[in-house]
Amino acid sequence: MEGVTRLVEAAIGDELLDEFGLMLDGWSDASEHYVAVFAWYEPDGVAKTGLLSMEPIINEPEEDLSARTHRDVLAGMLEHDFRKQASRDHDASSIGRLRKPSS
Repeated sequence: MEGVTRLVEAAIGDELLDEFGLMLDGWSDASEHYVAVFAWYEPDGVAKTGLLSMEPIINEPEEDLSARTHRDVLAGMLEHDFRKQASRDHDASSIGRLRKPSS
């Protein structure tokens, strides 16, 4: 099953454009806090969305529900699973935008 997961992650990573947006949906069940992460992009001018991740936010004792923890979870998931990197630019036009790492 791990092999299938890696193949799907690679296919999604290849399909994503250099720049794309993220949509987040968070919820709680008992004491667990989760976030679903969707990519939003427009290949050939047609809007597409895809589920990138759905997982608990807090996995380690030092983690909390802060913006920093959310950012770290997103950055780690994108780099590990989809070979994408969070943009370090934080002007109004780039908030929530991501890009492929420079070669």
